[in-house]
Amino acid sequence: MGQFRCQRIAYLKAMRIGTARIDLQGQPAGEVTEAAAIIARDELVRNRMIIFRNAATHYF
Repeated sequence: MGQFRCQRIAYLKAMRIGTARIDLQGQPAGEVTEAAAIIARDELVRNRMIIFRNAATHYF
């Protein structure tokens, strides 16, 4: 099975264990697993680190 990763902040924040997943056609596609929620959390942390690092290089 292929894997699609979305990096939109709102999508990543919505990835909570047990919440419903919806496919691209708007149909139910199961629930967010613990593993998927952890990956989303880690991606958010990585994105924040990049933003802060980039901001620091422009202001200091």
